[in-house]
Amino acid sequence: MSKLPVAFVSSEVAPWSQTGGLGDVGGALPQALNAQPDLDVIVFTPLYRSARAVVELRGLALEAIGDDFVLGEGTARLLRLVGGPTPTVFVDAPHLFHRPGLYGPGSGSAYTDTGKGAFDDNLERFSRFCEAVVTHGHRAFGAPIALYHCHDWQAALVPGLLPDGPERPGCVLTIHNLAYQGVFAGDQVLGRAAPPAYQRQGHLNLLAGAIAMADQVTTVSPHYAEEITTVAFGCGLEANLRWRGVTGIVNGIDASDWNPRQDPALPAPFDAADLRGRAEARRGLLAELGLPDEPGTLLLGVVSRLAGQKGPDLVAELVPRLGSLRARLIVLGSGEPAHEAHLQALSVRHRHRFGLRLDFDRELARRIYAGVDAILVPSRFEPCGLVQMYAMAYGALPIVSPVGGLVDTVTDASVPGEGTGFAMDAVHAAALARAVQRAGDLLRDEPEAWAALQQRAMATDWSWQASASAWARLFRGVMAPLAHAQPAA
Repeated sequence: MSKLPVAFVSSEVAPWSQTGGLGDVGGALPQALNAQPDLDVIVFTPLYRSARAVVELRGLALEAIGDDFVLGEGTARLLRLVGGPTPTVFVDAPHLFHRPGLYGPGSGSAYTDTGKGAFDDNLERFSRFCEAVVTHGHRAFGAPIALYHCHDWQAALVPGLLPDGPERPGCVLTIHNLAYQGVFAGDQVLGRAAPPAYQRQGHLNLLAGAIAMADQVTTVSPHYAEEITTVAFGCGLEANLRWRGVTGIVNGIDASDWNPRQDPALPAPFDAADLRGRAEARRGLLAELGLPDEPGTLLLGVVSRLAGQKGPDLVAELVPRLGSLRARLIVLGSGEPAHEAHLQALSVRHRHRFGLRLDFDRELARRIYAGVDAILVPSRFEPCGLVQMYAMAYGALPIVSPVGGLVDTVTDASVPGEGTGFAMDAVHAAALARAVQRAGDLLRDEPEAWAALQQRAMATDWSWQASASAWARLFRGVMAPLAHAQPAA
């Protein structure tokens, strides 16, 4: 069986580069896709300064593929990662990517395109990245690329650069968060007029252009795929998406990595059959955050970007009610300064019930999943969400908003024999408090019912294998009509 050459094009790929869930998907999905018998997937991603540092820290090597080439105002080259679980090629363009941060001078947001905190040449940076992959990416395969799988606005110019005609490769666009579209002033890209699909009323919208020009548009959960065709969630592109149609495939997680039986970040291993390690994790977590323990107290956790989408203001409104709810709260995250400052002030006033770390700490995140009773995910919109999956794998029950991928991945405790968490009945602070109250009451009053929820949550298979099979079917569906359109030899 000949394999389909697929270029997986992403601005973030864990562990080399990451500021959010996009990096998790970029690191895990290609590995699962390559387990499919008919796919040959190579990842293409920028070689940021920080990515090179991670490669060197892990003692891995990079080897050049062919000669250097001109890329905009400088030169670039393709570097193949030697070793590692997934075939990966870095676009090494120092004039574009050798600087602090991925999208801006700080840690940046996974979705920053323009505005405060963004590099003012992000259009040039990621357009040239797309150009490098389309023009030179075939070198990595030693043959033409049959299909490009492009992720978010940073890779959205790829379908606009592909040649017309019967030999045009297939192209799949995946939207991880529609709120960030790659909007820039003017109508020029790569020194020339952008394809008309990318031009919107005097400015560029990279994601809108890709929606029009890709062969298939996908997103990361079925419910979010429905939501973004509506005015409430469509961010101005709902008509475009209704016209094109959107397929939703739920993300997965790396089950070998997110496994409490073998996680070195935890004080003791555990699994669904033996949860004693969770008690040790709870004690250690409370000590780490300087919080006292009390029998019968519901321990809540938040691991999140502190951005409006994620509902940190709803969490903040919950803090003064922790006493009446018989709950304690630990928040790990960083993001918008206003949210950070508000939570910081609350952590001082409520220091015996609320512990805060304004940071992105992978190991502490794992200890939170292992030590808390429940994880709060009160998002205003959530394309898929990975936090709730990580939490369930570690025995923490999710308390979630009724939106997007949270609907697809969490079943409310009220559903007999199927519950895995708690769904809010609306997206506001009072609804979050009601859901927390329900969870606390169940934990204290019906421990056997709580244990049943916990067992179901931990038994849920969130591995990438099922998603990879769905992706493989989608790729084949894209390529079938293209193959039919090829001229006879």
